[in-house]
Amino acid sequence: MAATPATDEFALVAPALYQYNDKTSRELPLLENVARGDVLKLTPTGYRKAAAGERGVGIGIKTGRAGQAGYDFAVVGEAEGFTSLPTGSPLFPSPTVGGGLDTSDVAGFTPQVVALSPTKIRFNFLT
Repeated sequence: MAATPATDEFALVAPALYQYNDKTSRELPLLENVARGDVLKLTPTGYRKAAAGERGVGIGIKTGRAGQAGYDFAVVGEAEGFTSLPTGSPLFPSPTVGGGLDTSDVAGFTPQVVALSPTKIRFNFLT
C-alpha cells in the first residue's frame, strides 16, 4: 500500500526542538526529480531517491528537480497530510510508489518512518 501525500505539500508538525531539516548544496545537488515524501539517499555526487532496503538521510518536503541545489528535506520530525495510512505500521522507501513510501516489508531493514495515524507519519533518519 502506498503512503501518498494527500495534497501537493504536507505539513511538518513536529514539536519545537524536535524537528531537524537540511538542504542540498551546489556540490551535492539532487540527481533526479523528487516528490514530497520521497526518502533521499546521499551518494558521493548528490542526493537521489532511496531504493527499497536502502537507508535514507531525509524525506522530501516539497517537489524538487534534478540538479537543484538548496532543496529542503526533513531529517527528524513528523508530517501531516497523507491519506489512508495503516496506523502503527512501518513505512519503507520505494522509488517506484507515488509518495515515496510503501508498507511492503523489506527483509532485514529497520524502518525509519512509521505511520502515527491515517494522515500522519514520524521519521528519524539519524538512527
